[in-house]
Parts: sequence; structure tokens; C-alpha cells
Amino acid sequence: ILGNNKDADINIPGDRVSKIHAVIEKDQFGSWRIVSKSEVGILVNKRSVEQASLNIGDLIQIGEVTLFKFDGKITKSSTNKETAAFQSAEKVKVKKPLLYILAFYLLLMLGVGIYLSIDFTKNTATGLSNEYVKNVLDSTKTYLSNLSPEKGTETINVMFDRNRDLSASYYNVKNSTNATVKASQIESLIAELEQSFFRAWKLEKTENYQEALDEYRKILNLVPDNQAVTTKVASWRINTLKDRKKKK
Repeated sequence: ILGNNKDADINIPGDRVSKIHAVIEKDQFGSWRIVSKSEVGILVNKRSVEQASLNIGDLIQIGEVTLFKFDGKITKSSTNKETAAFQSAEKVKVKKPLLYILAFYLLLMLGVGIYLSIDFTKNTATGLSNEYVKNVLDSTKTYLSNLSPEKGTETINVMFDRNRDLSASYYNVKNSTNATVKASQIESLIAELEQSFFRAWKLEKTENYQEALDEYRKILNLVPDNQAVTTKVASWRINTLKDRKKKK
């Protein structure tokens, strides 16, 4: 129980905090969720919600200036009720979002800069250069890091089978809610993309165009997303190689 009440498990002072402002509970599947009990409402990751599932690292705002980070641990309160333990952000002032906006803007500009530095019309006799591929993969890594599950989907514990679906790694990245796990999944996917680009380059160089086409199609399946840079590059090379194959 969270609220402006001495009997609350987590006491939160403030004029805009109700005596029982919100409750954190476990559902039948063992997942944590927070439910608002106040007309004032609550914010989870800066979004106003009536109730929401909780994941490790989620930011919860109660009132105007109080933030908590959910860490997924369980403690017993003085009233012997189960509740989630929080890492207090020591009442971080909400006025600090300006710093977060600035950081996000700089990161966005970096991603856009990498993206625009890639020349999609560049045509080489032997495929793609190492520097070119590095820029493609760096931009893709930034793009994958910003992916998130579709709104309203329950995919927290869903893992796609890599042995059955070539796109599984991409969807596991997209649906991951754990930052550490997601970072590891991205590194594995980027490494696989790098190997595919290298194999495609060798096949282009030796004029094995059909095999190179198959490798670029594999890249399309590894990241089935029209907004990803790898998709744009692989599509461009497929069209180029189709023309070369016809001439050959």
C-alpha cells in the first residue's frame, strides 16, 4: 500500500497524495501490477495509468515530486502484507525532465547523423566496404535499442524459437523488457548480421550472385522491419544483383 498514511507500507507525504493512493499486488501468474486508488492518479514511466503491469526499472510517480524505481524484490511490511520493495529516488524533482529531454535529443541527433551518413545509392563492383557496413550496423544497433513491444501486448515472458523462425532474434529484442537481456540480444543479432554481410560481400566478389541474393534475403528475414537500415541496404543490393544476374 502506497499513500499519505502512517499505516501505509510506503508512506508518501504530500498534499496531492491520498491516504491510500495506490496498491501494488501480484496476479495469479506471479506478475506485479500497480492499481491506482486515487482520483489524482499515478504515473508509470511518465504515463498516466489506472493500473499497469510492473517490470524491473519502471519509474512510478506519486504526487508531484516523488519518484520510485521498481526493483522487483519482495518484502514483508509491518502489517505482514506482501509488497514490492522500491529504491527511493529521494524525491527526485520532476523539474529535471529538461535534462532527460536534452539527452534524448543528443542521442536522436547522433542516430540521425549515422543514418544520413549512409549513401544508399553508392554502387561498388564488389559489394559493400567495411566502413559502410560498420555505419549500417551502428545505425541498426541504435534503432534496435529504441524498439519496444506493441502497446497493449503481453509479451514479457514470451521468447520466440530461434530454431524455427529466422526472425525470432528480432522479435525477442523488440519484446524484451529487461535492459540487460535486450542489450545481449542486440549484440548477438548485430554479430549475425555482420557475418551475413561479410558472406554476401565474398559471394558478390566471386560473382556468385544467386548465393549472394540468398544471403541478402536472409538479412531481410533477420530484421523484418522496413524502417531498419539493414532492410534498406539488403533490398538495394538485391535489386542490384538481380540486374547483374540478368546481364550475366
